[in-house]
Amino acid sequence: MYRAAYTDARASYLDRIKNLTRPQDGSQNTTAALTVIGAAIVDTVPFRIQGFISLHNMIAGDAFLVIEEVRDEDDATYREWARNTYVGVQESPMVRFITKICQGWRVRIQRTAGADRAVTYQFFEEVQSA
Repeated sequence: MYRAAYTDARASYLDRIKNLTRPQDGSQNTTAALTVIGAAIVDTVPFRIQGFISLHNMIAGDAFLVIEEVRDEDDATYREWARNTYVGVQESPMVRFITKICQGWRVRIQRTAGADRAVTYQFFEEVQSA
């Protein structure tokens, strides 16, 4: 019974993968200012979003603040979802943003110590299949 439930859940997950698009991916440098990574992703209908950034270029003495925000549809402003500070060399440099359902989402990063570094990113939006 457990095996069947697992198999059904896995099949459902794999079916969803084909509905993923990659609205944004790339690399950009950090700065001392709080900067949006890529661009905010906004739609008129709710969507599922997930993704990651890579902090593999960090070295000793670097510190980055990463803020994940979702858009509040009542007044079209972004509200903080999560805030984390990363310091020095990262043993596990991939920062994953778990799936959320929203109508607007963005990630901002700020270098708070050290030198500017390139941060690579990929953000995936789940679209409704026809």
